Amino acid sequence: MEDISLQQRVFWFSIFPDCTFNRWLDRREIPGVVDRVWFFRREGKWLRPVDDTSEAYLELFQPLKEGANAEQALIRMLMTPGALQKDPEFVSTKFGFVCELVGTKMCFEMLNDVQKQSSEKVKGEICMDLALIDHCTYQDCPRTLLRFDPNSAEEQAKEVRRQRGAEESLTEAAITGLLNAREPGKIDALRERLQLESCNRNPSIRKRAAALLQKYFLAYGPMTCTACR
Repeated sequence: MEDISLQQRVFWFSIFPDCTFNRWLDRREIPGVVDRVWFFRREGKWLRPVDDTSEAYLELFQPLKEGANAEQALIRMLMTPGALQKDPEFVSTKFGFVCELVGTKMCFEMLNDVQKQSSEKVKGEICMDLALIDHCTYQDCPRTLLRFDPNSAEEQAKEVRRQRGAEESLTEAAITGLLNAREPGKIDALRERLQLESCNRNPSIRKRAAALLQKYFLAYGPMTCTACR
């Protein structure tokens, strides 16, 4: 994120005859919106939306706390319950987006901060997302949020398959095979996978992932895990 000159003009494409970004001519009537964050890129003398086919801004229901690092402030805002919608809920899609922006380790550090400041309802929503990646069990989460029976034979079989798959992906042969391929994208994905598995609820998987991080990615190390509740 950088400062832009007030003298630069904005140029955008619109499929609507009134040249708006979407069908809502004036979004200001939405109650509770206190701020908008716009996303632009430089193109010669123009400022252009980062993507002509989508909305060029985020609407915030909480003011953006600008500081020395505006980009960091915005990233944290994306994970703040109630910032992007009227109800203070945890938005898992935004959590995944933040992880892509800043990496797994910092993403979970931010998640820890969010959880400490959240209501029991939001903590339950976070628990459900952690259960999806085997950092928690669904039994750890509020039953009111469950849409299935985690104790059913079908769900138990799925859990066994997930755990077995994680164990097989953490063998020495599987890890060295990816490293020897020397493809930067795959190596980065492997490191992030090991960081995620270093918080797996299965102690043997967690220990194995931490050992592999120590061996192959010493500079990174395991993550600070987020509590289930």
